[in-house]
This record gives sequence, C-alpha cells and structure tokens, in this order.
Amino acid sequence: MTNKKSILVLNSRFARNIYFWIIFLAIQLLTFFREGYGPALAGPFLTVNIIVILLMAMVVYVNNLILLPLYFEKKKYSAYVFVMLIWLVVSTFILEFSYNFLFRLFPQLYTTDSGSIVSIGFFEVLIINAVFIFGFTLTKFANDYFASEDRLRSIESKQIESELNFLKAQINPHFLFNTLNSIYALSLKKSDEAPEVVLKLSDLLRYMLYECETEFIALEKEIHVTQSYLELEQIRLKNKEAISLQISGDPSGKIIAPLLWIPFVENAIKHGLNSKASDGFVRILIEINDNEIRFTCVNNFSPTIHDPERAGGIGIENTRKRLALIYPHRHTLLIKSDNQLYSVTLIIKNS
Repeated sequence: MTNKKSILVLNSRFARNIYFWIIFLAIQLLTFFREGYGPALAGPFLTVNIIVILLMAMVVYVNNLILLPLYFEKKKYSAYVFVMLIWLVVSTFILEFSYNFLFRLFPQLYTTDSGSIVSIGFFEVLIINAVFIFGFTLTKFANDYFASEDRLRSIESKQIESELNFLKAQINPHFLFNTLNSIYALSLKKSDEAPEVVLKLSDLLRYMLYECETEFIALEKEIHVTQSYLELEQIRLKNKEAISLQISGDPSGKIIAPLLWIPFVENAIKHGLNSKASDGFVRILIEINDNEIRFTCVNNFSPTIHDPERAGGIGIENTRKRLALIYPHRHTLLIKSDNQLYSVTLIIKNS
C-alpha cells in the first residue's frame, strides 16, 4: 500500500510541475557550463535562475489556479479573456523590470563583449510570457481531460460491477427457487431421495455463496455444478434418460463467468420436461476447444406454449445482459424455436 501511495504522489500533477521546473533549471545549467563560466559564478547564476523560475511560476499559476477556475471553468469566457489580457500585460511589465534588475544586479553574468549590460524589451518578454502561459494552459486542459477520462472509466467500471452483482443476485434466487420446488415435490411424495436432493442442494448453495462472488470461475467447476443441477432434476423427474449432458474437449485451465448457462438449462427443463407428459427431453452439449466454448441446449415443448423464451422470464433476460457486460464482442447467442423444438447456442470466444 505504501509503494502504491508513493507512486501516486510521484505521478501527481504537483509532482509533474516540479519535474518541469527542475528540467528547466537543468537546461539553464547546461547553458552555464557550455558558455564556460567559472565556478565562482555558479552561485549567482543559480540565484538568478531560481528567481526567474519563481517569477514565471507566479505568472502561469495565477492563470491556472485562479483565473481559469474563476472565469473559464464557470463558462465566463469573455470575462476570462479580458482579465487574462490584463494579467498578461501586467505580468509582462513585472517580468521586464525583474529581468533587467537582475541583469544589473549581476553584471559579471550579463555584460556583453562591448562592456554594456544586457537588457530585454517589453515585447520580447511579452512573447516569452505568452508562450509559458499558453503552454501551461494547454497542459492543464490536457491533464483535466485525462483525469476526467480516468474518473469516467472508474465510474463505468463500478457501474458495470454493480450491475453484474445485481444481475447475479437475481439469478441465484431464481435458481434456488426452482430447486426448492423440486425438494417440495419430493417431500409431498415422501420420497426417500429427498435427503440426497437436500445434500446436492447444499453443494450448489456453497458454490453460489462462496465461489460465484468472483467475475470468473474455473470451467470445470461450472460444468460440475451443471451436472449436479441436472442430477437433481433427474431425481425429481425419475427419468434419467430424458436429460443428457455431453462434454467434448478439455476444460482444464479455462475460465467462464459463473452460472452463465444455468437459466437456459432451467428453461429447457421447465418447458421440455415439465410441459410434456412422457416424451419430453433435454439434450445439452458443451464443446471446448482452444478458441471457444460452445454450449448447446435443445428441448422439445408443448405446442400450447408459444414462446418458451419469454416464459423463461428473468433468468434468460439477465443472462443476455451479463453476456453483454462480461463478453462484449466475444460471444454469440442464438435462440431458435421451430417445430416444437427450442434450441439455445451460446458461443464464447476465449480471447
């Protein structure tokens, strides 16, 4: 934490301004050595240049820290231009007087070969002054722009995280609700399988509570929880042949957003098995390769249900939103309903 704070301080706007003036002074010192001044003049030279830096800093920071916030940032553009021009003229007079005073104060540094002391005119100082003010103003605008972009990205990131957590919180109770219905049905029948279902449900709850808090989960775990859920439904329906799950490829080392396809599985069982008297089925295929993960789920449904996807409700809609947030431009979701067959194909690109 201390190192991170130190880096932030070193990269702060204040620090960058200090760096600029240090580099400015270093350039002046290079000029000093190049001109061949003796060591005895190093003290006076440093004194003059430090005073010059302080004067220039006064000029640019009056603009950046006072005039810009007071007028420009409040969109008082005409007032800003008027006050800025006055400050430009006033500060130029101040600088012209100060420069010429320093030249006379240190004649050993600023005497020409002809024996006269160097002097600088108003318009020369005006140009130098304008360049510094304009340069620092542009720098401030650039800093403000990038700082604003950083804040915006941070806000967007937090909003996406909040929305994902909200959507996940909606999916989990929906998943739990359907599973509890299965246990309730078995309890009504006083089935001996009820304890096994409760045990499997506890495993699923542990997965949702402790492992699904992260944005991504190991693909192996997601497949395992899908298998556990299907086993629960097979127990409830007493028809293991009606549900099939095939895995093709090696899930090792791959990750995926948790509980991503469970809503499709729930929907398929609800409309492929619960709505059919005897010939309902759900066929699930998960194909894994180096480039993508492909989930396919097919079920038949009763012709009395015209729109199984709509009947799927909140789960499928939330999954669409989660896919858009987590895998923008990296997923394909195809949903078809034809001839009493309902199919979902979800393709997730690895990168």
